[in-house]
Amino acid sequence: MARVAAVHRTPTQAIARMLLAGTLLGALAGLVIGSLDGGAFVAWMVFLGACGGAASGAGGAAIGAVAMYLLRSADPRSRVLGAAAGVGVGAGATFLLLATRVPLVAPWPTVGAATVLLIAGLSACAELSEQAAGVEPLS
Repeated sequence: MARVAAVHRTPTQAIARMLLAGTLLGALAGLVIGSLDGGAFVAWMVFLGACGGAASGAGGAAIGAVAMYLLRSADPRSRVLGAAAGVGVGAGATFLLLATRVPLVAPWPTVGAATVLLIAGLSACAELSEQAAGVEPLS
């Protein structure tokens, strides 16, 4: 019975970690962008960055969960790589979708989406690899 409860908590913990990480990284990016912009709207940029980061985290967690479900019968390495790719693609696609709604200068939506994809995918790969090996990741 304890095993079933642990399985049901894992997706919730993964989503919570993605939301927290996305929110913090988005707020930090908003702080940097607001400061470089002259500092007039720093609080607004931090808020928008946090919202965008949380949305990207949620998108990454959702697509990663779908990939994990679809690869449930695959070997552990393929499952980890597929889920990490799903997390990266989900977070990057969410960022790109949000970036098209905000007037950004030409290369930044693509560069930002690629950066989010890379960071989210690599961090998910590291965390999922530790879980597949039986090592509890540091939180």
